[in-house]
Amino acid sequence: MGGEKHEVRREVDDVPTQPPVRTVMQGEHHCRRRPRHQFVEPLVTPTLLVQVQRLRHYFEDEGRAYLARTWLIDEAETATPSAGTKGRGKQEPWNGIDWYVSFGDEPGSRSWDDALRYGFVSAGGGEWFSRTLRSLPIGARVFTHIPKVGYVGVGTVSGEPQPFEDAVLTIDGYSRPMADLPLKGTYRPTPASAEADGQDRREWIVPVTWEQAAPREQALWRPGFFANQNSACKLRARFTIDEVSRHFGIDQDSADA
Repeated sequence: MGGEKHEVRREVDDVPTQPPVRTVMQGEHHCRRRPRHQFVEPLVTPTLLVQVQRLRHYFEDEGRAYLARTWLIDEAETATPSAGTKGRGKQEPWNGIDWYVSFGDEPGSRSWDDALRYGFVSAGGGEWFSRTLRSLPIGARVFTHIPKVGYVGVGTVSGEPQPFEDAVLTIDGYSRPMADLPLKGTYRPTPASAEADGQDRREWIVPVTWEQAAPREQALWRPGFFANQNSACKLRARFTIDEVSRHFGIDQDSADA
């Protein structure tokens, strides 16, 4: 695979278990190999923790013994961070309260107009999409972002996650089943998608009390803002928190206390 390193050392006698300083060579080795041993261990770099497979091979060619190693880096562990984020080795501290929420405002699906009017965030369509949203605790402060549009609101989680069919929202002081409300969006999966592979494709609703929120057309976005493909995650990006809070007039004292 791309990015492999091959390391070869010629040994006169037996191959030692702890070889001395070695010479590194690039490229393929076209000699006949006869593996005798291999093992896997992690490698830690100063700025990034990655999972690396280090494979050790012993082989012989025309009576000469060789030692070779190959490092295979897991691409999933070395993915390029999203714009506005930092590498894992430079991760900012979390204040224990702020969360990022991605709200997919899409035609034929959920609607930000509904979320703004009735006070909720939601995600669905599969376990991967709803799992992180369902981890939001009551009292969490959510910075809500519409992908490719911008940040549209900041609020506090006020209830447990529930599937759309069971969700109850507080409207003007009264509890109302969400399914009974006049809605612009669609929150029920189609029968075909619901039965396709046995996954939980329901839309999950998390009640939110908005501190400040705005229509989609007034969304805030600036270069360097945090964005993430998960429906929810802990928000550590200080620049994003400060700028969105300033824009919406949110008090930072309580979160930083």
